[in-house]
Amino acid sequence: MVFNNLYEVRVLGIRRSGNHAIISWLIDNYSGRVVHLNDILFQKGQDPYYALRNRITIKGLPYWRCYQDFSQKTLVSLAKSFLNIPEHFSLQIRDKAVNIEYIRQSPKDFLIYSYEDIDPQNSQLDLFEQNYQKYLGESRKRLEILILRDPFNLFASLLESQMMKKNDEEQHKYVELYKAYAREYLEQSQSGNIEKIYVNYNQWFLSKQYRIQLAEHLGFTSSGEPYEKVAHQGKGSSFDQLKLQNNATQMKVLERWKSYKNDQFYREIFRDQELKDMTETIYGNMADFSL
Repeated sequence: MVFNNLYEVRVLGIRRSGNHAIISWLIDNYSGRVVHLNDILFQKGQDPYYALRNRITIKGLPYWRCYQDFSQKTLVSLAKSFLNIPEHFSLQIRDKAVNIEYIRQSPKDFLIYSYEDIDPQNSQLDLFEQNYQKYLGESRKRLEILILRDPFNLFASLLESQMMKKNDEEQHKYVELYKAYAREYLEQSQSGNIEKIYVNYNQWFLSKQYRIQLAEHLGFTSSGEPYEKVAHQGKGSSFDQLKLQNNATQMKVLERWKSYKNDQFYREIFRDQELKDMTETIYGNMADFSL
């Protein structure tokens, strides 16, 4: 059988859960031809190559084949594009010069496509599974990564970034979404022809051994050193933006809750007993989250 993708990696995570940091870590460590389709929106359709929010990130494919804007180039600039081909680049999906079908049909070592704020049990994922080969081609190995960050720091980051508004509807939406992710994480279920890998963002940020073991599951070898880059996707950190680029471990990502511990709306979130019980089961006393 001819495989279009050696590894197909689907990523699910709530916004501000460290999704982009982990995806950037994957892209930098995966060798060969890598494509990342960022933030697929089911309301735009089922095809990940056309239903993504904004960008495709590409590594190892020829730039001049992926981006064919020859009509606006002089012979000199065209020659330069052949001589100075960037190995790693991002393209805006709305740009008509992006050659989507070339990118789709090119053999890839790793195809990553990610969803944000989607319930892991969303029926649209089941519909996609019925047709995924039509959109993505055959893959030798299929992985699904579910990323979970502790709710104390996650909700602080959501509020700081204003991705979560201070109203009852938003509170209910994100608390229920978080519990859906936590439930999946606790069950650690496996089904179908896609291997599920459950990633604890806190552990990934803190633990060298965790990063080494996770890398083995995801198809590459890692020394376990901290990942110091701040991902441009998602506009960086909610609190630090891109200020600590190449010094990401200096970010206080496990202390964001301190900025909101006296915020009444924030405190109301943790009146949900099921949320509190799940958090204690998963994170125990990893940090002092006392409010």
